[in-house]
Amino acid sequence: MSEIAKTTQCSINAVSQKLKQGLDKKLQSGGQQDAIKLLEEAYQCARPPSQLPPPWPQITAYRLAHLLMRSGCKTDWHKIDCLLEEASSGNSILGAMPLIYRLVSLQKCHAPPEKLEDVYESAVKKLNQQLPVLDKPKRDEGHLIQLNAVNLLEMAAYFIGLKYKTLEGQIELGNDFFANLGVGKSAWFVLDSQQEGSSIAYPESMARQIFTEQRGTGNCLAIEYNGDAYLPDRYIKNAFTEQQICDWYLRLKNVSLQSRRDKNKRCIVDPERTEEAERMSKKRFRDCLIKKLGLAVDQVNFDAWWKNDGSSNTVKSPIDKPVIMLINPMVFKKSPLSPIE
Repeated sequence: MSEIAKTTQCSINAVSQKLKQGLDKKLQSGGQQDAIKLLEEAYQCARPPSQLPPPWPQITAYRLAHLLMRSGCKTDWHKIDCLLEEASSGNSILGAMPLIYRLVSLQKCHAPPEKLEDVYESAVKKLNQQLPVLDKPKRDEGHLIQLNAVNLLEMAAYFIGLKYKTLEGQIELGNDFFANLGVGKSAWFVLDSQQEGSSIAYPESMARQIFTEQRGTGNCLAIEYNGDAYLPDRYIKNAFTEQQICDWYLRLKNVSLQSRRDKNKRCIVDPERTEEAERMSKKRFRDCLIKKLGLAVDQVNFDAWWKNDGSSNTVKSPIDKPVIMLINPMVFKKSPLSPIE
């Protein structure tokens, strides 16, 4: 991993931890000031000179804006509007919610009706764009934001300037869409053969949105956790078996051959995979790429990718295209064995 990539990953880890700590404080009665301090630190860490990639500047701005909206009549709505504007940037990666809450800050700042109308139309448009992305059954429980009643009560408090203290502690962390962003509980990953250290955990809806956008922007092979595959000119249902998905996952996570053997019972679907079984799995994998997907496979590159010694010179893709993958390691729990994270 390059020094820049290592620095970025360290910064992401730091921001992720501050977000998590801030959320823990946010949900405790009387912990608001501590939460604001933590989220302000996370927000500053995500911005220049670090300037982390989306969704980190957006999510920290969104979280901080939420807490600052709870100051009643002393609320600085101009600062909050700037934060919510930043939260809705980055191709609106957080969806419609920052835009919806921005209607509050704009109204409080006495914005002209045409500005409110513009943000409202953007929120509706973003909501409609998200629906096709989210039309597949959810595998996780973290796709709700929070109870509608809580949202409505929050809105009333923000608009009227009521004290928020009554609502503190009413939000369940498990039902918060963004609560586990960057930490293991989210479990969903978008792995990319072109990016080292792609191990940011997302809620499923956000991971699927990122995956869908990435597979639509380049000449790549995109693979879903269920084995479905996308190429620029076609979609192949059930292109890969569960074992092959496991093999993709381990190699995109850059788990070395020795590590795979040491942790055989955790990361290989078949714990008794002998050398002959390994040879057959490799052959079936290569045949799948060539015969089922119609891809060109260089034997030398494929052999090096399959072996994967975990070094910096490891071949990142077995084909002449980048590979991205939408995966939740928990999908393997339907088998007696589960891959390593």
